[in-house]
Amino acid sequence: MNSVILIGRLTADPTCHAGEKHESATFRLAVPRKGSDGADFVDIVTFDKLAATWANGSRRAGRWPWLDGCTSTSGPPVRVSHWDWADCLCVAADSVSVAGRRDGAH
Repeated sequence: MNSVILIGRLTADPTCHAGEKHESATFRLAVPRKGSDGADFVDIVTFDKLAATWANGSRRAGRWPWLDGCTSTSGPPVRVSHWDWADCLCVAADSVSVAGRRDGAH
């Protein structure tokens, strides 16, 4: 089963892309690490109606969305050392909701 559920902070406003057949929106989440002050940065992609929703401008950096989707490789492999290559992993979101800001402001 390939299923992902994430809650994190938008690091920047979503970027929208219009294709010939499909619209997409991409953004990055900073997902807090449990028991640490650090975060993992996860690239997210949405398509079609969900992308159009994210393109309307109400989704801004600093908001705390939660999403569910699946992992997906994107783009060509990248070199991680002289001998190794790795696939770029992102999350293809099926649904995204905005939980507000962590400090309680809206």
